[in-house]
Amino acid sequence: MHQDLLNLKIQAIIGTNWTLSDKVVLDLGCGFWDVDDIQESSPIYFKKKGAKKIIGVDLNENDIKVLKDYFPEHFKGDGSEFLVKKITKTNDLLELITKYNIE
Repeated sequence: MHQDLLNLKIQAIIGTNWTLSDKVVLDLGCGFWDVDDIQESSPIYFKKKGAKKIIGVDLNENDIKVLKDYFPEHFKGDGSEFLVKKITKTNDLLELITKYNIE
């Protein structure tokens, strides 16, 4: 269900002809929120859609720890990173975009 809603949101923003193949995705708010199954989380969704790697940012330290443990086991060597970080200024966001070459 969560992934269906995510699909609809993405389509509403960028249309239906989008691809994540070989892209680095900056996933702000990558934590689980009300999602009980990690397979329904946004980082897994983006990987299933072909993202090369995920740069996940969230304030929930527990969710970030789970993702840091999960990704190396299930997506070996993909280079995904998960950060506990609060984005409060435009420069915080620009710093991440520059550091991780987000297109």
